[in-house]
Amino acid sequence: MINEIKEAVWSPSYITYFVVTILATIVGLFIINRFVKKEKTLNLILKITAACLLVAVIINRVMICRYYINVLQDSRYNWSYLIFNTFCGLSSFVMALLVLFAKPNNPLFHFFLYVSTGGPIMTASYPEFLASQGFAEPASYTGLIHHTIALFLSLTLVMKRRFNPQMQKLYIYPLGYISCIVLGLFEIQVLKFPDAMNIEGSLVDSLPIFTSWWMLAISTTILVAICITLYLHFREHKSFKKIFIEFKSQFIE
Repeated sequence: MINEIKEAVWSPSYITYFVVTILATIVGLFIINRFVKKEKTLNLILKITAACLLVAVIINRVMICRYYINVLQDSRYNWSYLIFNTFCGLSSFVMALLVLFAKPNNPLFHFFLYVSTGGPIMTASYPEFLASQGFAEPASYTGLIHHTIALFLSLTLVMKRRFNPQMQKLYIYPLGYISCIVLGLFEIQVLKFPDAMNIEGSLVDSLPIFTSWWMLAISTTILVAICITLYLHFREHKSFKKIFIEFKSQFIE
């Protein structure tokens, strides 16, 4: 499997996509940061990006169902599989809805934005699905597209201070993670999905323990806490002592 993934990553099609999307993301963020000053213009950009994300993730979900039902003809799958059963798919869907309809700094952002930032980076670094599906499969490239849009949207929200990471809200992340696991259990036990939220397997097959759902719950929470600390220290110029006090305030009134 590892060799197949390496071949997929180093394929001309994936390298081209990876380079183009990285450059487009950097250029897009630069243009927004440098030239977009009016709130009305920024709102329009965010809404359009969120709408594109919503369309992209729904198309991807349909293509995933098509792949398992029509291409593989796997009897374990049916069209109820349209319900999101992965962290990345669910986070892209919810992030799009939040930006379109919710107020800035809605509590749900404090979980789904972090997933929408970390998920695409992990997927780009280790696109395991390409080993079995191939880049040309619609389920593959539509998945990469919605990951890319989600990352761009998340970075834009943070860059333009439409979302402000807060150490006091760190507790929302593990609560959100656990909620997704509960949803995954429902999908496995009631809807009879083969897997959901990586409960039955692991994120990376070659690292089953380190990328199991419970290990990722711990490690990603720690990683989010580190990222928030660095953000508050270097961008908000807060001392580490003050950040630690804010962290403790989650548990002590």
